[in-house]
Amino acid sequence: MDATADQFHRVTGLTHNLEYTDDSVLETLKVDLNVVDPNEISQLMGSSTTDGEDLSQGVSLEQSIQMLLGQGYEIVDGDSAASLEADDNSNSNNSANNGDSQQPDIDPNGHNTVALELSQNGTTSKIIYKANGDVVYQQSTENEMPYSALGVTT
Repeated sequence: MDATADQFHRVTGLTHNLEYTDDSVLETLKVDLNVVDPNEISQLMGSSTTDGEDLSQGVSLEQSIQMLLGQGYEIVDGDSAASLEADDNSNSNNSANNGDSQQPDIDPNGHNTVALELSQNGTTSKIIYKANGDVVYQQSTENEMPYSALGVTT
């Protein structure tokens, strides 16, 4: 796992960390898309893009969410800046509460934050996107992998 992680340390604008606990590995990854070249990170292991996808205009929040929903992720929180600033959660799409994994309302001109989560085979993955309109400027990922899920006995 550490050898695979080495590829992340060579990319400016990308922060990667592995933390080993008594019973699991916690992997965190933060991508600053204002700094990193989207085409460079699309070549890294674990990156998901459509073949031939044009990333010159940035990474699409809406397309990223649709891709992850198709992989089984569920939206656990999704707010635009307007609803966050108004502190009005009645308009936010919180799929964890209503079981609905529909796409959140994305403010095309404002700040959007969307969190998605997937629990599978004992591993939990959480991805948080921050975007201006539909263009993602930051992606944070946290993967918690129990040793048992990795086939490691302790």
